Amino acid sequence: DEQTTVKSLDDFLLFANKNVVDRLGLEDKDAQVLMMSRQEFMATAGEMSKGSGSMAVRLQASANTLVGEPIMTNFKIYPNKLIYKDGKKIYSEQIPEHVDKRAAEAILVAFLSRLNNQAVEDGVLPDPITGNVGNLDIPYMMETMEKIRHTTGAFSMTARAGQDIYTMGPLQVTLEIASAP
Repeated sequence: DEQTTVKSLDDFLLFANKNVVDRLGLEDKDAQVLMMSRQEFMATAGEMSKGSGSMAVRLQASANTLVGEPIMTNFKIYPNKLIYKDGKKIYSEQIPEHVDKRAAEAILVAFLSRLNNQAVEDGVLPDPITGNVGNLDIPYMMETMEKIRHTTGAFSMTARAGQDIYTMGPLQVTLEIASAP
């Protein structure tokens, strides 16, 4: 109902305000730095109350702000729908035989960039600051680069969903390296 939605949005706004106060290193921990018009707030609550299913909400600055000024904000709502089922192939490409396997890091980084673009195109929301939809931990990246280095000839790289992935992400994948037949 709308009352529950209003409470949830209000809590979200308070949490975001606290995070911004902490990030800015302000001494007054109760400072109100994020502002939103009541009309904007209530319009979002009304829209969410009418919606069906899970929704993702982002808080964003409405305009650039100078230090010391309040930050005007608004909400952006997205239906939080299933984008990829666990195990679904998301992206694949063939790496030609002539590619220098010693450049495994460059091969992997380029692949991950194209994977990121595919996931965004398919509906996974990117981080508003980095533009990324997920990340790989360092040990898994190192393991994948070793597989690339030890592959002879042409090979394929495939990314599959490591779990059910929704609009809000994150994109968690397993990577497959296979020699071309």
